[in-house]
Amino acid sequence: MSKPKLSIIIPAYNEAATIEQVLEKVLAVSLAGDLQKEIIVIDDASTDGTGERVSAYISNQHSSGIIYKRQEKNSGKGSCIHIGVKLATGDYIIIQDADLEYDPRDYNLLLQPILENRADVVYGSRFNVGKPHRILFFWHTIGNKFLTFLSNMLSNLNLTDMECGYKLFRTEILRSIELEEKRFGFEPEITAKVAAIPRIRIYETGVSYYGRTYEEGKKINWKDGCKAIYCVIKYNLFSKKQQQPAPAKWPLLLCGLFFLAGFMLIFIARGTADEGDSIMHYLYARYAYQYPGHFFYQWAKPLYVLITAPFAQFGMTGMKIFNLFISTITIWLTYKTAKRLVIPNGQLAALFAIFSPMLMIVTLSGLTEPLFACWMMAGIYGLLIDKKIFSLLWLSFLPFVRSEGLIILCVVLLYLFAKKYFKYIPLLLVGHIVYAMAGYSTHKDLLWIFNTLPYAVWNSAYGQGGWMHFVENLPVIISVPLCFLFASGLLYGLYILTGKFIFKDKNAVSDEELYLVYGICVIYFMAHSAFWALGIFNSFGLLRVMTGVIPLMAIISLRGFNAISQIFRFNWLKYFLIACVMIFPFINNKYAFKWKRDFSLKADQQAELELGDYVKQNFPDYKNQVFFYEPAYLSVTLDIDYFDSTKHKRLLNSFAGNNFPDGSFLIWDDWFAPVEGKVELQQVINDGRFELLQTFEQKDFWKNTRTVKLFRKK
Repeated sequence: MSKPKLSIIIPAYNEAATIEQVLEKVLAVSLAGDLQKEIIVIDDASTDGTGERVSAYISNQHSSGIIYKRQEKNSGKGSCIHIGVKLATGDYIIIQDADLEYDPRDYNLLLQPILENRADVVYGSRFNVGKPHRILFFWHTIGNKFLTFLSNMLSNLNLTDMECGYKLFRTEILRSIELEEKRFGFEPEITAKVAAIPRIRIYETGVSYYGRTYEEGKKINWKDGCKAIYCVIKYNLFSKKQQQPAPAKWPLLLCGLFFLAGFMLIFIARGTADEGDSIMHYLYARYAYQYPGHFFYQWAKPLYVLITAPFAQFGMTGMKIFNLFISTITIWLTYKTAKRLVIPNGQLAALFAIFSPMLMIVTLSGLTEPLFACWMMAGIYGLLIDKKIFSLLWLSFLPFVRSEGLIILCVVLLYLFAKKYFKYIPLLLVGHIVYAMAGYSTHKDLLWIFNTLPYAVWNSAYGQGGWMHFVENLPVIISVPLCFLFASGLLYGLYILTGKFIFKDKNAVSDEELYLVYGICVIYFMAHSAFWALGIFNSFGLLRVMTGVIPLMAIISLRGFNAISQIFRFNWLKYFLIACVMIFPFINNKYAFKWKRDFSLKADQQAELELGDYVKQNFPDYKNQVFFYEPAYLSVTLDIDYFDSTKHKRLLNSFAGNNFPDGSFLIWDDWFAPVEGKVELQQVINDGRFELLQTFEQKDFWKNTRTVKLFRKK
């Protein structure tokens, strides 16, 4: 039976001055437990003759117990350790620096807990008393203690010297760990991964330390300290050990419950999310077959009209069912995207999207944001599963669902450059080319896709607001608990940016997550903030536009949830955070769902509904007359074709044209008439040609009185 063996791995880079002394000291040590020694020297492409001295030493001493291997390229201490672990045949492994800072006579101190079967891993400590310790740099000591403190906080250990070079392992323990760091990041990496092994037994013992000055050849510097901080965070919070597949049944169940809840609300609640664009998009889709130009009208969103036109024939209910179906698919794609990115607890991304209040509110409408979110997520997921051609073709049509698709395409373009997928870039133009040609017969202009954009203006008709408008109102969009998780996820984003671009860590984050999740979400958010703050592109600061990136915010929030869960390792905390996300939208707070505000008809719509009933009861032949009004919802209450100029005319420019037929009706409301139609109430009254028939008033959620007045030409 062979005797147990200690494998001693010696990484060496330009240590010609000390390597022979180290080998002599190692060979001179008598190991406890009658252990044999196996010495493995890994030369990290030294240029000072280190390798030659090792080879000569082996030849001169006839030492068959020394294995020498040279790396052709300098790769770092960690890389040498990786090779040494593969070559080791001993029962135990210890790392020995080649610079004489650590004394091999301390091996037996480290071996004792293992040989007594009390430990699996033993750390040396330069800060435990009782051993010689050369006094050197104060700030190095502070730095080491800070790194140890940070590591202990995240790993829940109580080491005194995480960065100590002496670490002794049972070989099977070290080989069970997938090592990644190739340079000085090995120490925090191995500490985090060892700490994560269930029932691992870790001991620490004081060791001698004869530190070197930089003049004597010390190589570590402040940059390595920064990298160590990064590695402590990386391997304690975001290592692969935490990545577990989510059971598929839970996301399916969540999607089913969302669809069921939404379907019930469609028939219980009469609201349309807003009283303007939601109705107009429905009307453009409903009458698209009578007016084919709608399929190529930029404000109406050509692709949205094309897809929703069949559903709009069933009224606003048909539009809501379509949007509900689309949002349910979006939730599923959110989960699939998180899973594909190998983010732990992927099913929670779906949950976070579902419990973002704005998603359900906007889903029960005729608005374009749900289709935009779904179309975008389908394209992103396609890129993740390497369907590049299909996905880029698909995404090229996104600007025809909502104009912000141009923002998304810019980020996708950056992604293609980062991946060097240059040959695929022209695919992003396909959507514009197809629509330019398809709409030529309507507009007689191949550039109609640009020339008719209603948002290509530098002075917004709706004014401007503050730079922090969307940040301040984020709780309205995704709720307060998710704001906390989203902010945590953004901090994680800063962390991965640091790893990728400062520490050149290729494994810090995939390009897909960096560009297609973080990049799109952050740039979209910043763009809308800028549009509203600068008063450009007809921005109105509408919060609902953020619905388009709620799926991405949910994924970023999931990153934040996982980070918090790893920092504070209490199961109850995870359940508490999930409970907060699910309960907060329904308890009494200003950001929670409010039935009257979110799901009922708005006060002005209720007044317009009363007006419609009044007209139908008192003027049975009203469809033979012309109506002048701005609010689109009146076309629903009066069942009038909004686009038939013989039945309906807008107030805008009507007074200037003096084109009011006798017996025609004029409807003035307190928002759309003055803002969109540029007609104030006093102007109608002072005109003298109109008789006030009835005033309709309703109180809104904020107790404001909303007014609609019905006039008739005398």
